[in-house]
Amino acid sequence: MANREEQLKQITEQLEQGVAEIFTSEKYSEYLNTMAKFHNYSFNNTLLIAMQKPEATLVAGYQAWQKKFNRQVKRGEKGIQIIAPAPFKEKQEIEKTDPETGEIVIGEDGQPETEVVERVITRFRVTTVFDVSQTTGEPIPEFEVPELEGDVLIYHDFMEALKTVAPVPIRFLEIDGEAKGFYQLVDKYIAIQLGMSEAQTMKTAVHETAHAVLHDRDLMEAEGIIKDQLTREVEAESVAYVVCNHFGLNTSEYSFSYIASWSSGKNMKELRASMDTIRKTSADMIGQIEERLKELQIERPEQEAAVVEQTEELSAMQYAEQTINRLEQERTIFSNDQRNLIVNFAYKLDDREATEKLAENLAESILDGNREAVLKLIGEAEEQIDSLPDSMIGLSELHEAGFYSESMLPLTRERAVELHHEGVTVYGLTGAVSGQEQSQRVMNLELDILQHDGLFGVTKFEWENYKKSQESVMTPEEKSKIKETLLLESDGNRYGIYQINSGQEERGYQFLSLEAAKEMGFTVDGKDYQMVYSERLRDATTLDDLFERFNIERPNDFTGHSMSVSDVIIMNRGGRLTAYYVDSFGFTELPDFVAQRAEMLNANPVKAYPEVYMGTLEKAMQERNVDAYLDSRKLNIDCKNAIEQAITENFDGMSLNPDTAIDVIGKYGEERVAFVLANTLKQLSYDGRFSDGNKRWADGIDIPENISRGINLNRDYIVGSHPAVLNGFIDMARKEIRTRKLEEVLGVKNQHITETTREYEADGHTGTWYAMDMKTYHGERFFQMRSEEYGQDVADIIVSENGTLVAEDIWHGFDEGAREAISEYLEENGVTVYDLMDIPDQATVILADGTVMKIMEQQSISTDTWEPTLTGQNQQGEEQKFSFFEIHKVRENNGIDLKMPENHYIDQYYVIEDLAAKGGMKIERYKDLGAALGAYYSLPNHKMKALGIENTAPLRGSLDFIQCKNGVDTLIYDCQKVEGWLNPQIYNTFKDIGNSLEVHDTEIAYQIGEKYFTIQTVEDGYDYTFYDKDYLELDGGVYDNPDISISEAMENILEEEGLPLEGANVMDYEELYAEIEYAEEERMEKIQFERNCPKAFFDGHDREPALKNYEGITVQFKMSGMYLTVQPTEEGYKYLVYDQKLHEISGDACGNPEDSIQKAMYASLKNEGLEDVECVKVDDREFRDKVISHSKEVLASGDVRFTSELGRCETALNGMGRAEIEYEVLFHARAVLEEMGLENEVTLIGARVHGSRSRDDLYRADSDLDVVLSYRGNIREDSFFNELNSYGMAIAGIKVDINPILEERITLAEYIKESEAYLDQQEIKKLAVDLDNFSYEYDTYGYKDTVENREEQVEKITEDILNKDTAGLKNWLIEVSEESDIDSDVVTARSLLSRLENAEAFSVFTRQPEQKQPEATITFYVAECMEFPVMGEYHENLTLEEALRIYETIPADRMNGIKGVGFELQDGSYYDGPYDFMRLGKVDREEVNMIQHYKKIPLVQKAMDDVEKYFAEKQEKSRTEEKTAESKRISKEQTGQPKGKKQSVLQALRERQAKIKEQEQNNAKEKTKARKKGEVTL
Repeated sequence: MANREEQLKQITEQLEQGVAEIFTSEKYSEYLNTMAKFHNYSFNNTLLIAMQKPEATLVAGYQAWQKKFNRQVKRGEKGIQIIAPAPFKEKQEIEKTDPETGEIVIGEDGQPETEVVERVITRFRVTTVFDVSQTTGEPIPEFEVPELEGDVLIYHDFMEALKTVAPVPIRFLEIDGEAKGFYQLVDKYIAIQLGMSEAQTMKTAVHETAHAVLHDRDLMEAEGIIKDQLTREVEAESVAYVVCNHFGLNTSEYSFSYIASWSSGKNMKELRASMDTIRKTSADMIGQIEERLKELQIERPEQEAAVVEQTEELSAMQYAEQTINRLEQERTIFSNDQRNLIVNFAYKLDDREATEKLAENLAESILDGNREAVLKLIGEAEEQIDSLPDSMIGLSELHEAGFYSESMLPLTRERAVELHHEGVTVYGLTGAVSGQEQSQRVMNLELDILQHDGLFGVTKFEWENYKKSQESVMTPEEKSKIKETLLLESDGNRYGIYQINSGQEERGYQFLSLEAAKEMGFTVDGKDYQMVYSERLRDATTLDDLFERFNIERPNDFTGHSMSVSDVIIMNRGGRLTAYYVDSFGFTELPDFVAQRAEMLNANPVKAYPEVYMGTLEKAMQERNVDAYLDSRKLNIDCKNAIEQAITENFDGMSLNPDTAIDVIGKYGEERVAFVLANTLKQLSYDGRFSDGNKRWADGIDIPENISRGINLNRDYIVGSHPAVLNGFIDMARKEIRTRKLEEVLGVKNQHITETTREYEADGHTGTWYAMDMKTYHGERFFQMRSEEYGQDVADIIVSENGTLVAEDIWHGFDEGAREAISEYLEENGVTVYDLMDIPDQATVILADGTVMKIMEQQSISTDTWEPTLTGQNQQGEEQKFSFFEIHKVRENNGIDLKMPENHYIDQYYVIEDLAAKGGMKIERYKDLGAALGAYYSLPNHKMKALGIENTAPLRGSLDFIQCKNGVDTLIYDCQKVEGWLNPQIYNTFKDIGNSLEVHDTEIAYQIGEKYFTIQTVEDGYDYTFYDKDYLELDGGVYDNPDISISEAMENILEEEGLPLEGANVMDYEELYAEIEYAEEERMEKIQFERNCPKAFFDGHDREPALKNYEGITVQFKMSGMYLTVQPTEEGYKYLVYDQKLHEISGDACGNPEDSIQKAMYASLKNEGLEDVECVKVDDREFRDKVISHSKEVLASGDVRFTSELGRCETALNGMGRAEIEYEVLFHARAVLEEMGLENEVTLIGARVHGSRSRDDLYRADSDLDVVLSYRGNIREDSFFNELNSYGMAIAGIKVDINPILEERITLAEYIKESEAYLDQQEIKKLAVDLDNFSYEYDTYGYKDTVENREEQVEKITEDILNKDTAGLKNWLIEVSEESDIDSDVVTARSLLSRLENAEAFSVFTRQPEQKQPEATITFYVAECMEFPVMGEYHENLTLEEALRIYETIPADRMNGIKGVGFELQDGSYYDGPYDFMRLGKVDREEVNMIQHYKKIPLVQKAMDDVEKYFAEKQEKSRTEEKTAESKRISKEQTGQPKGKKQSVLQALRERQAKIKEQEQNNAKEKTKARKKGEVTL
């Protein structure tokens, strides 16, 4: 214990020393000086700030930021509302108490005596502050506290121990702002910021735990402890430092700075006063943590062993809970809903890996703040849960019962009954428990379900089919059509029950035996029947079994009557169909019934098709749905054959019949046709004869890869028609699929041919046909059909057993031509020779080049060299040797040719993007040559790309087959040189690659010096073009020799042009062509632009001088009348678009400083989509004046807008627009009102730039920027003026004077009108001066001879302009501009002439004669608070004598504000209104005289003289009275003061107050009397 105390003492001494060193740093001094400027807000205001802007760090008022910190509040920022005190004094009469005894003083009348005292009453007002993040300007000195980094060895154990020590829960949250943690006082928990280092997390956790232990509000109140925030933070961080230091984590870098920042000064009184608390708390915390760490060390091995064992025994839900706890070991991550989702997911799917992955991914997304990813994960998990058939049971329960199956989904008994009623096959399940094996049994009857003791299940396939059937409910007719299609056309085991149609009962053989029916003349016909039931046929099921079942225990979905005589049963066992008549005894076969029903099925108008099985064979085997797979496979192959047949029959050698696809889609449905066609396109994606549009369509259809034992089963569905013709068929099919509706009539169906078939209708052949002969080739039957009408007079045909037309024009039965057609048919259907390594002697083979050879001699095959090992004899009797891999087909003894099997020597193809790439090559691998070639061709030719092959075992390795060398695709012949590479597949692939290169269109681009050169293959040879450095075409042509290579052609072309091939650098063709297109587009656009906006518009425009006065180019569009003006700016150019009425409708920055204004104009027109509109040029300055004038007219009309909406840059405004300045002023005014707490009492109406800066000819460089601000509300103009201009606002480097005007006194329009009249007068005077100066400078001698006094001359010119007697001046200026040889004189004369003409439009010439101004009067007012007259006393309409008398009665120490006197002048000018001029006895003459009007008014000047005189006399009198009083005091001290004098003085005070009150009442009565103002008798 002693050791620990000594250790803690050392640590705390280090702490104190470390913090002390921080205080000596220069940076800390700077930091403290800055922080001292910030107000220390109360607890309530701190809460208000946190509620409105939790991340706020340093807050101050609007003007405080400007004056103290040289920072400006950003435009549009919303202030933080807090409460500010507004105390005031109030006189109250209270009972008098004796100061010595504290008892109430009783008067002579026996009543308590009273006295009047002043009490300070505190009121509050709302004010606005802003956080430092809402401001810009000079940086605020920061005292950085560097965040701790790195990991801690004992981090996990320490945090687990700390959780037991902390008195409240520790949670890990995403905390807004920069806080690293906090202790929640109300809800009692510790929050730690997510994502910090282990070191910072550990330190912060101890810091907040110390807060919870030491500074809980309830505990402190209960114990009567009060600590300020400084002390609380110092204690918490000190404890954190000590505890972490003890456990090996040195936090001094963080803690010393942190404690210093929270200490009130260098004496560290908070740290020293709390040292005992810090040591005791640290010792307690260390002891508890160490104790818990020891327990953890003991428990850890036991827990780890138990975890391994428990994990294996955990249920799915327990494992999910364990995973959640593991992830939340350090922080709370999941919400309750998210935890429930993870547990439910585990229970329903019983997949630990998936559960863990879900929890980890969800946690990661939550911690990253990726809300979109969180929602996606939750959605996917819920979708998997909802995909199960029974919400009341999960896979975990099924597995716990001992039943495991990849294809079975669990059901409760109730759900099993429901699905059984819906016709879904339900299984009873028995798990592998108590020594028995797991088993499953079909529940044929509801009774079976009720009697089964165990769980139930449904296969995934059955469940998916059921869900699909629920999505689109089919009619009974559609269901029946699909079931009968599967029965009659699939290869699966099925049966169907047919009963005589109720509408056919009058035929009379219902319930009759077959013999009885025949005796009565009836013939059993499939047309008389309807199918009433169909389902899977089990191998052991017999006809007797079916008869028994459909009489005793009929299925729930069986709609017919009990099975009886005359019913028919069709059985399909592996594709062989047989129909049986239910006879009186047993069953009799009906040979024609199947064909009759097939014919009816083909004619059935109901549009319904069996579903396409989208799984693989392996999936079907896993799901026990092989029958469904085989059914779908058979229909896919039939569909593929039907497409080929349709193409064959409808292609005339040039084009396809437009209706070719209709019958196929009608037969097999849109889904299956699309599946077969998309599969074909994907398998043959390398073939360029299929369009890109069709390939993209195929990519959108999901075709699962179906590989079984290395064989791609999807190749069985490849349509074998010619690709170019098939591409046309796909176009038709896609169109038909899009437009086909359910009500369309079905097309022709496949027929089923037997030896007895008659009346067969063959497509493309007239009449009907019958079967006359049959032969079997390769397990399939083929029928020779003869015309029933013409017999031997016409050629026979051969069809397959499914009715597919195989051969035509048959005159000699199954002759060689017929066998050839059958061979092609078999090949198209995927029939091959499966083992041809042992070719029979004397066998006939067909080589790849079509040569027919009879084998004469065979040698053993060398798989290394593939040298010829076979000797054969061709049809001419010539012998020749050939290789095994050259054999294409083998002819069987029956004359049928079958393909050789495809032996695979190629593992995969690869494409390298750039062999010369640095830092590793990018390689993509492909299984298909077409895909590899497509990828290779898609890469640009300017890189050294390559395509190669990786071989299969045993000859592993890879070789390049194509390399792009200097832009040319070049064949690489290495495969012929490397032993073992010349094998059949490589041999043929090499030829295919060479053929592909020959037909592939090549496009190459080169840079040769400053020129560009492109060449590409065309039909007649090579097309080539030369371009200059600006990508404009120089020359080109066609090199019409297609027999030479592109390299040779390029070499010849460059040689003719005298350009070296060695200097040609290959480049990206697409990039070059894009530049060429862009250059051409720019050229055409430039032509269009120069036609509509001629170059002459911009002649003479010089950017530099134009930038100084912001002169631009303005055009008007001929058709619309709209305007567009472009002005130069420091950043480039700015353009504005105006409508016909001169309203600004759009604008933006455009161009760069180095651009010409013509280019900027073009960019502006293009940006607005106006480049093709013809325009005319207008005078830019006249247009600007016109826009400004229009804005004033709008204001004068009563349309008072917030700003003038003038966006043009103006020289007088240092390049800013009026609207921008006006908006800045309005924003500033709003912020000032918020600071004053008057934002809800005052409404800002609008702001306008006026004064000299609004006229180009009046302002000077040092002129202020005058802005008038119109408002309405309860604040005086002078007070508002002082607040607005108190700190000196500047915009664009110009000092701004803001003049607020109260709308009740003068409207904005009236004010601007008066201002414009004044400016007109000033501009006329300025014009007169400029005219005089010019005449003097132009002819100095002549001027001096005629003008004696220049001032009189200026006045005369002014009078001439005002009287519009300017003809002489105009003539003289015109004469100078036409005759002068000095350019500057001409320019000046023209400018003055323009100004003179413009001046005659001034308002001074249109104003009505002024009325005689009324006699000026002045009254005075007194306010207790001059800043806010509404606070405290306020008296108005007074004489100066009355004002001074009332002023004296207001106590100077009242807290409402500064008392003072103001005047209100009434002289008919817009300066009418109140203005304060004296505060606290001091006249502010300088401020009043700043307003020239007041300086000229005698009444104002006399009032200020009188007040100054009054206070001077008062001061002199006061000094005299003080001397007299001092003499009397000395005398009284000498003689003694009589008792009771204090009472008489109080009485005198009361009398004095009564007298003053009476006088005030009299004054109030006299306020309404008329009197002459301005004269004061003092």
